[in-house]
Amino acid sequence: MKKSLLILLLAIFFVPLAHGQMRGQANMHKRVEEYEKVKLIEVLNLDETRSVQFFVKRKEFRDKQREITSQIDSLVLRMKRLEKKPDKEKTKELINQYVEKEKQMHALRSGYISELRNILTEEELAKFIVFEREFRKDLQEMILKRGKKNMRGMDF
Repeated sequence: MKKSLLILLLAIFFVPLAHGQMRGQANMHKRVEEYEKVKLIEVLNLDETRSVQFFVKRKEFRDKQREITSQIDSLVLRMKRLEKKPDKEKTKELINQYVEKEKQMHALRSGYISELRNILTEEELAKFIVFEREFRKDLQEMILKRGKKNMRGMDF
């Protein structure tokens, strides 16, 4: 009885905390996307019509990208579970599916760039590619610095 009460109390306490963290991460992700959008508008300096076309294509791409990423994450999780109970055939099948999803991701990205050629000039497309690469790099560096800062003082 004490054990079940303890589990219940822990669930009541930790589930809202975990949910709050997930909500905080989602908010942070949304804020980063909004900031990226504002910076893109500044960098590309598009007229209203092309701006709308660009951001519609970008949203379509991002949605498809998230879907494939989710599928890849699922495959990786399934592979991880197989570490405990190895099965050669299932592992081979999952690896093949993983490779196919990665090919889909590459084709999606290539198609996206090709579609942007119908909206952006070559110079604008080059600015976009450079911006996207640098933005992701800067974001990763910022996250790493923040992580290192949070790690200080922790004993392992």
